[in-house]
Amino acid sequence: MVKYLTETLEEVQYYCKALPNETVKINVNTSDSYRRLIKRLQDDKIVHHTYQVREERAYRVVLRNLHHSIPPNDIQAELETLGHKVRNVLNIRHRVTKESLPLYFVDLEHHDNNKSIYDLKFLCNMKIIVEAPRKKNHTVQCTRCQFYGHTKSYCSRPYVCVKCGGEHNATLCTKDPAAPVTCALCGGEHPASYKGCIIYKN
Repeated sequence: MVKYLTETLEEVQYYCKALPNETVKINVNTSDSYRRLIKRLQDDKIVHHTYQVREERAYRVVLRNLHHSIPPNDIQAELETLGHKVRNVLNIRHRVTKESLPLYFVDLEHHDNNKSIYDLKFLCNMKIIVEAPRKKNHTVQCTRCQFYGHTKSYCSRPYVCVKCGGEHNATLCTKDPAAPVTCALCGGEHPASYKGCIIYKN
């Protein structure tokens, strides 16, 4: 494996770490090295998963106390007049009732002035509070391979069905709805997304 990696990258550009379950984590030192390695893995059809490059992630904040009727375009336009490059503005809805709340997610492009957005007190003639998003208190699960710790957008592992545990996309599953489900992770009689699964708890 090291020989394979060194054919694509110089030895000083990466290092590896052995993890449980015959898994090896590869860390690279630059974005260019990351892209070259991912392209090589994809070209050679090597099963792997990865994560979004840090520089490509948006700088997300929450705007509180903005009325839900304010168009996102107006919020974006005013933030951009203040020197912020806005990628997206999204009104937050109640998790259960889906009712619009006086909260907005704002995704900014990375820039030296990102943190200055926390100094804003007024926007669109409304008194606001700018907060960091709450950290999620659950482990993310890939809906492609069903493993934890990454998402389907960055996964090239084989498909595993969340309902029957078969090696296919869940959208193509032909399991009889009346038949018992099978967890692809522990083999139990529940879907792989079940939060009571022993693998999830561990």
